[in-house]
Order: sequence, then C-alpha cells, then structure tokens
Amino acid sequence: MLAIWPGSTTLGRLVLFVIVKGLSNRDFFSMMPTIVGDVFGSARVAVAMSMIVTAWAAGCLMDKSLLTRL
Repeated sequence: MLAIWPGSTTLGRLVLFVIVKGLSNRDFFSMMPTIVGDVFGSARVAVAMSMIVTAWAAGCLMDKSLLTRL
C-alpha cells in the first residue's frame, strides 16, 4: 500500500489504493470494538475506542507528510 499511496496523483491510482486498503483492513474495523471491549472491559469501551480512533486519525493525517520528507 505504501507503494501506491505516495504516487496517487490520478483518480485511478487513488481508487486502486482505496480498494487495496479496504480489502486488507475489512476485518479489523468490524472486530475492533469487540476486542477493545474484551481487553478494557465494557465500562471503558467508549473511552478506549475514542482514544484509539483519535490516535489512528492523527497517524493517518501525518502519514503522507512524513513519507514525502523521508
């Protein structure tokens, strides 16, 4: 995926990236709440999920800028 994303300057390459990303992460999204609930307990699922998704979003936003600087 890292070979596709930095060079996605056209719509076709961006669509290819979205398809590959979706196929590789489809089970992760559906299992994440269950695993977080099992690890942290049902009382803390909301807080744990919000922290995980916030950290994940920050990493996704910085990904492109960090790759272009390397």
